[in-house]
Amino acid sequence: MALQWLLKFVNKNNYLTIQRKILFGYIIALLIVMFGSLLPIIIADYFQAQANEYRIRVRRERKLLGDLRADTLSLLTITSFPSSLQKPKNFQQAKATALTRITQSKQLFTKLNQKSQKSSNPIFKHLFAKYKENYLDYLQNLENLLNKTENRLLERQMFRVKESFANLYSSNDTEETQEFVHQLGSVIEISEKQEEIAEDDLSRAQLIRIIIIIIGINIAIVLSYLFIRYLSYTIASPIINIIKVTKQASNQAKTKSNFDCKVFVTKDVTQDNDISQLANCINDLLNQLQTVVEEQKKTEASLDGANQAKSKFLASMSHELRTPLNGILGYAQILANSQNLTEEQKHGIKTIYECGFHLLNLINDILDLSKMEARKMELQLVDIHLPSFLQGIVEICRIKAEQKGIDFVYESPNNLPAGISIDKKRLRQVLINLLTNAIKFTDTGCVKLQVKFAESKPNYAKINFAVVDTGVGMNTNQIKMIFSPFEQVVNNDRPNEGNGLGLTISQKIVEMMGSNIQVKSQVGVGTLFEFELESRLAEDWTESSTITSRGKIIGYSDPEKKILIVDDSWENRSLFISLLEPLGFAVIEASNGKEGIDRAKQHHPDLIISDVTMPIMNGWEMLAKMRQSELFQDTVIIIASPNVYEIDRQKTLLSGADGFLTRPVQPEELYNMLTKHLKINWTYAAPPVESSSEAVTVFTSAMVIPPVSDLTLLLEYARKGQIKGIKQELDKIARMDEKYHIFVRQLNKYAKNLNIQKIRNFIQEYIRN
Repeated sequence: MALQWLLKFVNKNNYLTIQRKILFGYIIALLIVMFGSLLPIIIADYFQAQANEYRIRVRRERKLLGDLRADTLSLLTITSFPSSLQKPKNFQQAKATALTRITQSKQLFTKLNQKSQKSSNPIFKHLFAKYKENYLDYLQNLENLLNKTENRLLERQMFRVKESFANLYSSNDTEETQEFVHQLGSVIEISEKQEEIAEDDLSRAQLIRIIIIIIGINIAIVLSYLFIRYLSYTIASPIINIIKVTKQASNQAKTKSNFDCKVFVTKDVTQDNDISQLANCINDLLNQLQTVVEEQKKTEASLDGANQAKSKFLASMSHELRTPLNGILGYAQILANSQNLTEEQKHGIKTIYECGFHLLNLINDILDLSKMEARKMELQLVDIHLPSFLQGIVEICRIKAEQKGIDFVYESPNNLPAGISIDKKRLRQVLINLLTNAIKFTDTGCVKLQVKFAESKPNYAKINFAVVDTGVGMNTNQIKMIFSPFEQVVNNDRPNEGNGLGLTISQKIVEMMGSNIQVKSQVGVGTLFEFELESRLAEDWTESSTITSRGKIIGYSDPEKKILIVDDSWENRSLFISLLEPLGFAVIEASNGKEGIDRAKQHHPDLIISDVTMPIMNGWEMLAKMRQSELFQDTVIIIASPNVYEIDRQKTLLSGADGFLTRPVQPEELYNMLTKHLKINWTYAAPPVESSSEAVTVFTSAMVIPPVSDLTLLLEYARKGQIKGIKQELDKIARMDEKYHIFVRQLNKYAKNLNIQKIRNFIQEYIRN
């Protein structure tokens, strides 16, 4: 009842502020706990006192009964008048003691007789009622006898005294007294048992006291908790309502939907209440927010239109620029193959190619960023040979580092997986961006690429890439800005280079791959870029590498060919071994030019593939020595290098090499090189039986046409003049199924000659059919 009244008091008195309600709640809770703890203590102490009082009463009765029995036994001994009392001196002492005990016995008997009336022991009450008169008569007779017997006449009246004591001892009162003493022993035993029971009851009462106190305190705490909870609910429920409304308003603001949010205040809440004032303030804020959101909608609508126009313009201009750039780059390579060019003309053609290539990269970066912002870029996972993939990147960047006069260090673990499934193009783009940036901002010291490998879940691996340099470093503000589009680190000591998109695109690509580029830097010390990717392990990467535009190569029909691989990098050698040995080639390895000459003399290979930069003897020196020897005049020697310019290819051929392979090595290019120089007759896997209704078979030419969706995409690339896009799509179609290899080979021929019109006509003919 009291709690109900308190709760009603709190609810109805809305003039109480939140702070006062909380203070009021604390006081009431403390009072509940205090009184709830005191009440059970009082009750428990009462029951414990009752048990203790009963125990004391039983103990006192037992002691009095024991004293009465002991005194009576002593008096009975005197009544028997033993020989020890027949001497006057002894009798005098016994007489005095006996008279004292008679007086005490009367007092004890009277007291016990009164207690027997209230005693719960029926034997006790019956005993005193039965023997009361006899016992008191006995005491009186003994007292009279002792008073009559004088100590000085004891010896002369000894016979008469003995007779008097003998008569008293044999009297009925004495016999009843003896029986009374005997019965007292039984009563005392019962009292002792009652005392033990009383002790047990007291122990139980003490335990019950503790239990009552604990239960009482717990009940008080529960009542206090319930009161505080109800009070908290009373205070918090309107605040929770406000929070719900504000969350709803926040969600509506994010989605730019119409506002219908308002905090409602109950009628029994006064205007001066804290909750009411808070609700009114929230409603004012919601009204202002609604106005801001409506204005933002209008602004975003206009910005969306501008963004769409920007995207269309960028797409249109980028494609319009790409078409002539493809022509410029293509014909720059064709002109580079022309005979009788002067050194100045060769340099000019190389400059044209480099400038066009740089401009094409810039356009590609802008398009990539636009695709990423529009979330239209997708990762294309392929199986790659990771060691050779990384080695190709290392060789490109090592050349740039050496040109600048700094060291380039590559650190990789021995347990690096051979094959992984990854977007090869995008990972290469990220690593080259990070490494070229590191080289650009490092004037002394070194740039280091560190690769670490750790297994994660089954068939997956975590690969950590770290690019470390000893360059100029960055401060905290520069680190915050470097991943923003078109932002560059400003350094007064060096000119600004690049377009400020490389790191932005790299970060977005890594985020698409499920990771994030972390940066640590210190001005004047250097910078660390690091990210970790989880990738599926690809054990069958060599199978996908043997699929060409004509189908899947499974071997060759000629006698066994020997191929010597000369390269100081085991990663590069392992790639060639993995690509060639499964097809039946005998592959021989050498780690430098000198060792390569020795192995060539020993094994007489049909073809030699050699790296350029090697210790002891490099590729050029080995090539020159072999061409000077009659033994190797007709041996086919191919130079493999990451340098991509056509002009350098010509230099390679003029130096005595038979061909040039660009790193990273493309399997189909390698197989074409072997076909050209060794006249290899490849064996292809048998094509599967045609069962798809989507493909159309042209019986006259034995050509199987891909589905219309692929043809439409190829036509779109052709209309935009994207030769690179056409080649990528053709490579994708060739991997889809071996039956399309004739179709792919025909279009590749047109693409190689940059004949866009023939490609369009060819595709449109089959789309119409």
